Amino acid sequence: MAGGPSVINITWGVNDMAGTKRRLQSHGAKDLFAASPDFTDLVGVGNALPTEARIVDTRGILGFNLELFGRFSNNMDEFLMNSFGHWNLTTPS
Repeated sequence: MAGGPSVINITWGVNDMAGTKRRLQSHGAKDLFAASPDFTDLVGVGNALPTEARIVDTRGILGFNLELFGRFSNNMDEFLMNSFGHWNLTTPS
């Protein structure tokens, strides 16, 4: 492991999680973490889609791990192109 600051994870949005997982596994990559997060509070009711997220150990292959997210909103382009100040963040009560 590096002795100082370094890139550890890079996040990518993927359209075909199952296919991406198969291709990475064929190169020896293994999941470190997998979940199905709910982005409703972030993107709004009616915009959130069921999705999958993974952290994949690709350090030996690429030098860093990959974080993979499936499409989590039907307004993804609008959501990603907004500044953080305009995101629909709510505080749980």
